[in-house]
Amino acid sequence: MDEFYIAALENLERQENAVNYRKLSHSERFDAFLLPDYIFINNYRLTKDLVRYVINILTPHMTEATRTSALNIQTKVFIALNFCATGSYQLPVGNSNSAIVSQPTVSRAIDEVVNALNQPEIFKYWVKYPSTLIELRQTREKFNTKYNFPGIVGIIDCTHIGIFPPKTDDPVHPEYIYVNRKNYHSINVQLVCDSDMKIINVSALFPGSVNDAYIWNNSLLEPTLRRIYNYNPEGFYLLVKACKIVNACTVLHNICVENNVQFQNDEDGIVEEIDLGIFGVDDNERQDIQGLNEDLVAGRRMQHRVIRYFA
Repeated sequence: MDEFYIAALENLERQENAVNYRKLSHSERFDAFLLPDYIFINNYRLTKDLVRYVINILTPHMTEATRTSALNIQTKVFIALNFCATGSYQLPVGNSNSAIVSQPTVSRAIDEVVNALNQPEIFKYWVKYPSTLIELRQTREKFNTKYNFPGIVGIIDCTHIGIFPPKTDDPVHPEYIYVNRKNYHSINVQLVCDSDMKIINVSALFPGSVNDAYIWNNSLLEPTLRRIYNYNPEGFYLLVKACKIVNACTVLHNICVENNVQFQNDEDGIVEEIDLGIFGVDDNERQDIQGLNEDLVAGRRMQHRVIRYFA
């Protein structure tokens, strides 16, 4: 019984420490590495070892503190990770567990960390699409082995990332082009992942009013896959189903996947299937019917083959 009370008191002390550190002064910031593991991962989504790794790879691309009152690199990284993990912007992060800082300071810390994660040597190391035929074959075989799904070299889809609306009179990025079909401001982000759910290609360049097909047709990946599809008899297919921050979160996501860090799944959304005028086309129908897009017809035929294969 005594051991039970001792353990309970120790647990209460840990909880009090996790709460009371918010009262520390600016010069006595709490070390987030002292948090219990479950609280740490809940706040930052990465394990302590992975956060140390992130700090290590970002340090050459960040500015060391030159004043005692300035944020050190570790604190900046914790602020940015908490922002990426929770989606809370500025004020919630500024009042977070790892630092007592102003909103402008939080914003500058996020910018510096996000820019560091977007450095080519970091981003291209963690986000890369197969660049050779051998790598494509390996990716295809992984899909086939894991899901019994032949010929697939990536899963592609677009998702809307909500943003604060820009100024209405912005000459380069006017507010109205970011309003999507659901009437909120967003960036329409195209993502491609492999059989392990690692993101291997991302395009976060287009405002919310742009549709998925336009993004695909203007992506660097489209002409590459088209050439492979047209000229390679083996068959490789993609299964279709604020920019720098999206890229930074992509890098962090892949670090988690690579190191088997579990993350919470959001509730499944409702997927809408839009009639593009080709649902009635069967395999025997002519391709030159006026008004039909030949690529869409070919896509529908491939969908029918996939359905028949698994039926």
